[in-house]
Amino acid sequence: MSNSGATFKLCAAAVRPLSATSVALGPRHGRLAHKPRSARSAMQELEQWIGRAAEAKSPVLVLGETGTGKERVARALHERGPRARQPLRIINCAAIPDTLAEGLLFGHERGAFTGANSTQSGLFEQAHQGTLFLDEIGELPARIQAMLLRVLETKRICRIGSNRELEVDVRVVAATHRALGDMVQAGEFREDLLYRLNALTLRVPPLRERRDEIVLLANELLGEVGSEWCRAATRFSPEACAALEAYDWPGNVRELRNVIERALLTCQGASIELGDLPFALPASGQCSRAQAEAGKATAPVQAPQPPRAFRERVREFEIDLIEQALARNDGNQRAASRDLRIPLRTLAHKIKAYGLRAATSEPSSRERLSPVIVSRGAVSAESDGSIWARSPSLSARR
Repeated sequence: MSNSGATFKLCAAAVRPLSATSVALGPRHGRLAHKPRSARSAMQELEQWIGRAAEAKSPVLVLGETGTGKERVARALHERGPRARQPLRIINCAAIPDTLAEGLLFGHERGAFTGANSTQSGLFEQAHQGTLFLDEIGELPARIQAMLLRVLETKRICRIGSNRELEVDVRVVAATHRALGDMVQAGEFREDLLYRLNALTLRVPPLRERRDEIVLLANELLGEVGSEWCRAATRFSPEACAALEAYDWPGNVRELRNVIERALLTCQGASIELGDLPFALPASGQCSRAQAEAGKATAPVQAPQPPRAFRERVREFEIDLIEQALARNDGNQRAASRDLRIPLRTLAHKIKAYGLRAATSEPSSRERLSPVIVSRGAVSAESDGSIWARSPSLSARR
């Protein structure tokens, strides 16, 4: 094997949530559920490569863009291999402060530094005979990279504040969305550590490279999220399917799941329509799914228009969700917060922040106040969570 290792390029779907009706990797367990298919699918190719890598002892490097499912690949490698009954420890290297990285990975002795009131084992000790997943490995500082290289070579660690080395048996799986080769050239990543990590390299392709699998994956996620949320929608309309396939999905599987969750909140029937999605088909793509399939062989897929600013899109989504929830619940904030599954205080804050306003209504017999449906403007919230508008006649008397 060359220094660069054997690269297994997985032209397959990102590892996706467990579904009772298809081949998929579970979100928590990495186990497989099988359904016979007439053709060998990309997911079956992924299963084969993960199966081969799971039996090995050498480190594995998982490459892929943000949101493609690299952590689930790591879980599958652990649970399909001989270490499945042993611990799996996961850490995001980008979230570790430089000053704490050594202690988190290798542990420390009591009194090793201020605040070290007891001996603490590190993640390598905790994962002994199991697997340690180092997500975003490219973010490790250079000093910790050197320490990690030594552990991979000697299978020994040393806690902070100790001179005694401890032997550990840990299978390391690392992942990154960055180009480590370019980082080596820029002096940001150790070349010898890269050679040690990429004995086996698995590449999870982005969704835009496997458009024919997007609808299948979306249906699996719809079934999972719909059952969790007890929602009635069970399918996508042909127009929605065409839009899902035409979109480039820069956030990959993570973005797809978020879109489906949003669509489940906005749809009113058993089918998710094009209008329930936060994006629309390209101008040339306004056609049925059958027509879109027929045109794929002769025309390239047209990319959607450049997306608007992220914050602007999020703001519009939230306003839309809040207004619909309040409409369904006759303006009652408490009921709407339960419908949206967010705290009442959070809903009230967002109503105020987005400038939603209570519409004018005829006064009731008691206190001449009436519940109304919220629209843009200022609002007042009563203690029971309802939105109220004071009538002009009451204001005039006061």
